[in-house]
Amino acid sequence: MQKKRIINVPSGNIFDIRYLFTILASIDSVGGVIVNNSQTDEYFKNSVNEYNNRKDDKYGFSHKSKEVNVDTIKHIVYELKYLELIKREEKQILLTKSGKEVTSLIRNKNALELKKIFTQLMLSKYIIFDYFLRKMKQFNNGIPIPIITSEIFDKYSGNLNEIIKNYIKAINTVCHMPILKTDILDELLEDYNEIKLEQRTEKIKKLQTIIERYVVSSLFFPKIKSRRTYDFVRARTTFLGLTNFANFNYDGFIVELLYPIFGFENNFKHTFIIIDMLDYQLFINSPLFEEIKNEFRKIDYQFC
Repeated sequence: MQKKRIINVPSGNIFDIRYLFTILASIDSVGGVIVNNSQTDEYFKNSVNEYNNRKDDKYGFSHKSKEVNVDTIKHIVYELKYLELIKREEKQILLTKSGKEVTSLIRNKNALELKKIFTQLMLSKYIIFDYFLRKMKQFNNGIPIPIITSEIFDKYSGNLNEIIKNYIKAINTVCHMPILKTDILDELLEDYNEIKLEQRTEKIKKLQTIIERYVVSSLFFPKIKSRRTYDFVRARTTFLGLTNFANFNYDGFIVELLYPIFGFENNFKHTFIIIDMLDYQLFINSPLFEEIKNEFRKIDYQFC
């Protein structure tokens, strides 16, 4: 029997898993079968854009979500097919048996079971998620992404060497993890020094991009080498309840800290979900916020 292909990362970098829910619900609403043509693409596109509008209104976002296009829809449909939640037959798109089970959960608003199923799918179908979680557990105090503020930039006169050196000192003090990769650092320093920018804002933005690449490449090489891919995996693992993130202040150095709320062993006071994989289990924590604050205070974080 031929082993099924497992790919590294979903196509199209669809950050919001609820886009998948939305398309499945749209197919379910017309009886579980729909013609595969350009009109259906438009129908799916409108469904996702309506979902985004509802989300923006619900949370009062000042910046409206960018409208998705048909190319995005094709990526979503491809992913649903790869996850075996839909199939194509005779110019039609149909829900599979698994797809019907998922749409039943969507109709009944069973968020817990949906998260369990999609966690299993992400981990079993895409290499990057298992890789990411195992890397996360190596850095159990969290993944810190430096945020270059104007105060830090001015303090070190925009000198990347000094900014990185002091950020790394702060990160290693708090997170206890050596992350320096000399070859990556040399390459990025060269990149920054060759850029001729006049505006202070442009310099800070460029510096932010470089230091993000530096940290992500150092921690997640070779599977994750860009902030975009990191954000994609972070968004999905956070939605699924495996990770969470917040901004912290350490002696004036601001970091966006992604921290794990899952384990490969059940060592939590408040285990929320148990995910059964083929050869291991995942245990997802549901701590009270005060417990999280107390844990991070032990390692001298300050909440922003």
